[in-house]
Amino acid sequence: MINQLLIILTIIYIYELIKFFDLIKIIAENLKIYKKIIILFTDKKASDDLKEKLILEYSKCLFKTSFKIITIIIAILIFIFAMNEISSSFIDFTTSFYGLLEITLFFLIYSQIRKKINAKL
Repeated sequence: MINQLLIILTIIYIYELIKFFDLIKIIAENLKIYKKIIILFTDKKASDDLKEKLILEYSKCLFKTSFKIITIIIAILIFIFAMNEISSSFIDFTTSFYGLLEITLFFLIYSQIRKKINAKL
């Protein structure tokens, strides 16, 4: 029973963290930068000076977005390990078939509840 409660708390924390920091947007921005870098490398018409300048700019942007992603992932992992300290079988349970099934169900239920609440606002 404690594992189910911890799963619910973990799902709410992760869902809200991803929504608050807009992780999907950050990942999409990161992928756009990668695409720009690939296009820049394959462009034969661009001069070496322009490539140098753009690679430096793209690298800075890529570092910032990657750092944001890593920070969010670390925050999630710290929370999960904190939940494992409360119940020593938490990680074992979440990686089991029934744990993954419960995570999926709780996630779907929570996301639907959150959508209905936001629709009323």
